[in-house]
Amino acid sequence: LSNLAGFVPGFMPPTSHLLVTLSLGLCSFIVYNLVGLCKGGFSYLKHFMGPMAALAVLFLPIELASHCSRPVSLGIRLFCNIIGDHQVGNIFLHLVPIGVPVPFILLGLFVAFMQTFVFVILSSVYISMALPHEDEEH
Repeated sequence: LSNLAGFVPGFMPPTSHLLVTLSLGLCSFIVYNLVGLCKGGFSYLKHFMGPMAALAVLFLPIELASHCSRPVSLGIRLFCNIIGDHQVGNIFLHLVPIGVPVPFILLGLFVAFMQTFVFVILSSVYISMALPHEDEEH
């Protein structure tokens, strides 16, 4: 609904503000780490250390950087796509206000739904990766 709020005349979508999208990414980050800790316990933390103890010095910084970049990536991706779509729609609306903006409105609807889909799918993938798997040894 936040992505679609920009279609109401006079409103900017809340997801066109970087703090909102980064907050949503942070919520996803907190949820998938809590799920990993609750369901996997120590084995979730052990996953950050790599397949063997000797490689923990190498794996830990890489895994921490990877996990910490996920909320930033989710937030910036959503922000840039929503603000870009909104700006393109506004430019064409002001250039030729009759007829021409219709394809851009349809494109905006597609972008709003697609960005919601991408955000939800990536968050779901992160949660599923945090869950313990039966075939893992650690």
